[in-house]
Amino acid sequence: MTTHTDKGTYSETRPPVPPVLGSREAVVDEQGAAVIPEGTREIFDMAFQGNPQLIRVVLPDSVRKVGSRAFAGCENLREVHLNDGLEILEGNVFNGCTRLEELVLPDSLRRVHGYAFNHT
Repeated sequence: MTTHTDKGTYSETRPPVPPVLGSREAVVDEQGAAVIPEGTREIFDMAFQGNPQLIRVVLPDSVRKVGSRAFAGCENLREVHLNDGLEILEGNVFNGCTRLEELVLPDSLRRVHGYAFNHT
């Protein structure tokens, strides 16, 4: 969206980033990467669940919690980069992600709920 300023120049404005990314906002780009805007604080339960196009996830620094089954059943998911600052992984987050090759847990992680990596 473009707006006019009082100085006669134009500036680009963006809608505010929702603090929670739910399944309606869950988008995967053409390369198979999850699109998670900076400023998102939580990936909601089941946001990307069962998405066959998802190959790569990079969480922005703003994310503090990943909800239950957020990426469960994403059978083609291979690469996940968890951000420093992430504190909570709910249950079954990566359940059934059988092609996941490597995942490094950040030092900031305080709580990993049961079965977060079940069948992974």
